[in-house]
Amino acid sequence: MPINLAKLQDAGFEPAGKWILTQQGLGLELNDVIGNKKDVLYAFAVDGALRYVGKTASTLRSRLQGYKTPPVTANSGASTNIKNHQNIVAALKQGSTVDIYALHALPSQEHCGFAVSLAAGLEGSLIKDMTPLWNGRVLTQIRDSLTPPKNSSAISHSAEKPVQKNASLQGKADAGNHDVGVSEIPSAETLFAFARSQKGETFLTQRDKSPFRVEVVGNYLEVTPESSLTHRRESRDSVAAVLVRLAKTASFKMSDYKDLSFNASYVLALVKRWDAS
Repeated sequence: MPINLAKLQDAGFEPAGKWILTQQGLGLELNDVIGNKKDVLYAFAVDGALRYVGKTASTLRSRLQGYKTPPVTANSGASTNIKNHQNIVAALKQGSTVDIYALHALPSQEHCGFAVSLAAGLEGSLIKDMTPLWNGRVLTQIRDSLTPPKNSSAISHSAEKPVQKNASLQGKADAGNHDVGVSEIPSAETLFAFARSQKGETFLTQRDKSPFRVEVVGNYLEVTPESSLTHRRESRDSVAAVLVRLAKTASFKMSDYKDLSFNASYVLALVKRWDAS
């Protein structure tokens, strides 16, 4: 059993159901008792690997319904529902299993007469510690909120700067110092699904603006730079490793990925295009 999933179960998470594909679309098999619980922490695991951690004050069934049938657009603030719906469907279409785990019956907490949500506190710590890929933007926000400034001067200095939208995921290109930040980070499953939808399209690397095309071949991204027309393949595991590093560092510098992949520039360019889509 993967370490992160084992740690969740040690913390009290238990199997609650799974996602399935039906003729009508995304389906849900959920334990009736757990599905009707409120104030629940829940997690999604793909083939036993942790991918998402969330919480809900409503019933678990009600919250998961948002992923099952999300709105068409994110105008109503439902981008998380849409992204996770895409992630789940992409994983299932690859033949993977997507299991649901839940932690409920959390003890009530109070501080000076104020109610304290143990679920909310645990969610932040779990995401920061386990870095689930599908948590994306939430991961960086939580990491920032849980990391105290080193000294008081850092507080006053940062207070002088205007807050930038999605600042925690903004990176800098190797050259030109152009902002190439993204608002969210996809899972490997989602990025592969996006690549399939972009077959025949031309992409540009962030640093050199070198054109290339990409195609999914089995469990590989096959990249073809137009300069050489030589195929380069990047495995799903390697792509996932690049995405984990991106979630942790928010960096778009190729030097930060040289120990993982020689093709990181293409993967990051694909992430950039996905985020803009």
